Amino acid sequence: MEDVNKDEVFEKVEEKKDEVVETEEAVEEKLGEKTERLIEEMKQQLEELKAKNAEPSPEDVAREEKMKELWNKEVNLELRMAGLEDFAEFINVEEHNSKQLQEKIQKFQEVLGKRELSSGYVPQNHRQTDKYSLAEKNKDTKSMIGLKLSKFFK
Repeated sequence: MEDVNKDEVFEKVEEKKDEVVETEEAVEEKLGEKTERLIEEMKQQLEELKAKNAEPSPEDVAREEKMKELWNKEVNLELRMAGLEDFAEFINVEEHNSKQLQEKIQKFQEVLGKRELSSGYVPQNHRQTDKYSLAEKNKDTKSMIGLKLSKFFK
């Protein structure tokens, strides 16, 4: 009886083993199908998100324009405060980079300062005006004669 029971048990175990293998294969197949569907869905969602990000919304465009306008106003204000508003078109800086703007303004002021010093009036044959020339200019003959005679009596 024990042999029969062992054989029956062995047969039942083999049957169950085959059923388990078949069940595992079916589960793996279903998981594979579900995984593939999920991957496809995720790819579609990713493509939709990329399409949305590629086209900026009207609100984003308006916000960017406002930010550019605000930055340009800030640049113009800084240039006006530095007395360089006439040179606004020559000063190019990255947006929202105040440090770079200040550096450019400072360099521009240094260059203009050097240019002003070098282009200022520099007299070439400048003589100091003496008392005789001053008297001659004022047509004061008494002073002119007195100055000429004072040279003789020194």
